[in-house]
Formats: sequence, C-alpha cells, structure tokens
Amino acid sequence: MKTVPRTVKTSVAVARDFADYALTFDGKPIEITKPDVPTTVTLKRETASKVVSVCYPLFGSPRAGFLADPLPLSALNDRLYCERRAYLKFVDGLHGTNEHTLIGDFVHQAVDTPGYEHRAGWELLRALPLFSDTLGLTGKADLVEIRRDPVDSTRIAEARPVEYKKGLARRWSNDHAQLCAQALCLEEMFGLSIASGLIFHAASALRTTVEFDAPLRALTRSTLDALRLTLTQPAAPPAVLKPQCDGCSLRGICLPEAAALRRTHLFEPRHYT
Repeated sequence: MKTVPRTVKTSVAVARDFADYALTFDGKPIEITKPDVPTTVTLKRETASKVVSVCYPLFGSPRAGFLADPLPLSALNDRLYCERRAYLKFVDGLHGTNEHTLIGDFVHQAVDTPGYEHRAGWELLRALPLFSDTLGLTGKADLVEIRRDPVDSTRIAEARPVEYKKGLARRWSNDHAQLCAQALCLEEMFGLSIASGLIFHAASALRTTVEFDAPLRALTRSTLDALRLTLTQPAAPPAVLKPQCDGCSLRGICLPEAAALRRTHLFEPRHYT
C-alpha cells in the first residue's frame, strides 16, 4: 500500500478510488475510504479504543481538487465581509493596520491570555483553542462560558462562545457567522448542542445574543464552501467600492476607488476599409 502526504493533490475522479493509497498522520497510517459523495473523502484512523472518522472536503476544480488544510475561523468573517479582502489576506498574505485594528488589538488583550475563572455560575475559559476536523476549521475563541455536569464534573453540560468586538453591533452578518463557526467547533469537540452565543461590544459594554438557528448554520457552512472556492482562484476578485470599504485596513492596498473610475482612452482606433 502506498504512503502519500497528508495534503494530497489529486483529481476528484482519482479521489473516488483510494483503494491503493493511505495517509499518515503523526507517523501512524490512516485508511482512506471511498467517499459517499464526490466532494468529500472520509479518513479513518484506528486508535487503541476507537476508529476516528474525519471527513475532509475536496475543493477547487475537478482537475485540481485537493484535501483541504484547516482554515482559520476568522477567514469566514473576512469572506462574508469582502471576498477580495479574504483573498488578499489568506492567499497574498497582505495585512494592513489602521486605528480600527489597533483598537481591536487593545480590546482583545483581556482575552488573549489563556486562563479561566468562575463568575455568576459559569466557568470562563479564555483563549480556548478550537478545531473541527469535519469542517476543516481551526482557531481560538476569545471566551467560552461553560457549565459542568453537577454529577460528573469532568463532563461539560453547557457551553456558549463569546466573541469580543470593539464597536457597536454592525449591520452585516459576518460576526454572527464567525461566532456560529465557533459553536460548530465546540459542538464537535464536546459533543454538545449549542443554541446561542454572545458578542461583547466594547464600545457600549453590552452583549448581543446570537441564536444559532438553521438559517445561520446554513449561511456559515455555505460561506465556508465559498471561502474555499475563493482561495483556489488564480487571481484576486476585482475591487469594488462599497460601504464595507470604510474602515477596512486593506483599503490603501486594494484601491477600490481606482477600480470605480471610468477608464478613458487617449484615442479610439479607427478601422480603415
């Protein structure tokens, strides 16, 4: 049986038949089973106690599809906010700084240091690492509030993520989708069903409750699919001047105003007959 790297570049057609291939993870073999649908591949790793099944999405064109490396949770926020911004940050590696990012960094200082405390019947976990093998996501929660089982203190009975934002509630849904993605990670990690989370707005010191209903969960998953597709494109999406450009830290790099200008030609060529 052949051994190939964990990240495999292959076509969807080949991905449907992995009978002759195996992946290795931490030096241990992982069996690849044929996927039920052509857009996913299920990996099975046998441990001493159980078989761990992980579903990795295939993305990109059928001829260039590959197993996805985990994406940062924050990338969903960027993709919903602006597709071009997501590409510039996570493909071109461009990161800008302005007054909004500096204030945001200052607000997050309170939750960027890992630790825990107890308050009002909740156990507060700060800077908790998150992951989802099923969705291919990784990141860190600003704050997760949990309640333990009164009978078995090792079991978490209830959890809700809390995301810190510097300003007031915004009219776009990108913050809600990012918080929902955190909840999906927590559900997979702890085996829970999480109904809602919270966004703390530093400007007003108020919390907004976000319900993780079916439409928001569907938006989060579809945004993740759209994000993977965006990141496989050969070039960044064209710049478009829109309200989201106000306050964007990449505005000086993106130059949406230049894209909005009407192109003028020095002369119009004539066709002589």
